[in-house]
Amino acid sequence: MITGLIPNQIFINKLFAMSMISLMTTAYPKVVYDKTRIAKWDNRVGAAIGVNGGDASSVASIIDPAHISPQIAQFIELAVSYTQTFLGATPAALGDVRPDNTSAIVALQKASGVPNDLTRRALYNAVEELARIYADFCCAYLPPKNVGGARFDFAGIDQRGINLKIEAGGSSYWSEIAGMSTLDNLLVSGMITFRQYLERVPEGYVPGKAELLESVRQAEDSAEKPVSDGI
Repeated sequence: MITGLIPNQIFINKLFAMSMISLMTTAYPKVVYDKTRIAKWDNRVGAAIGVNGGDASSVASIIDPAHISPQIAQFIELAVSYTQTFLGATPAALGDVRPDNTSAIVALQKASGVPNDLTRRALYNAVEELARIYADFCCAYLPPKNVGGARFDFAGIDQRGINLKIEAGGSSYWSEIAGMSTLDNLLVSGMITFRQYLERVPEGYVPGKAELLESVRQAEDSAEKPVSDGI
């Protein structure tokens, strides 16, 4: 599943690594001075540097830093962008879009996932075969066990043969990251209230979520109560 990603990842890692090395070694200017006329160079701000005779204008010079081609950053971005696009990891598939209504994001994700159907089916078939391998391992290596007060021998299943059908699929349509992105977009677009947003946010994303949600509920409840006329 990731064979095609390995060369792209190596390419991106090498560009980043070489850019970092170049920045650390040549990104800053260097001072070259005549040691026969200056005993030691002083980098302190405002410090005086003594020169042993001669013209002071030719005693030292600054070497300009090397410039990294902007095409490197462009190729890194293109490599990441094209890799995601070719694998179907579009903004719609990741939930990074602004939905016009509550069902728009679902329609966009389903449409963007069409090119990945063959890859997804191959993955599901691999998972199904893996489950059969696990069952084969159980029959071959697991010792007899007591299950519910009865002795169960896995080797007996292997002798009679196994006839089973395994349904492999996504455990959940919404991933946590995609769900959070969708909730954020729905809140910004005004499709849901802040209370509805907090009730659906997974634990750990909002510090003090329970206290904040309780305060929002109390504020809404107090706003809905009719004002007493004092009678």
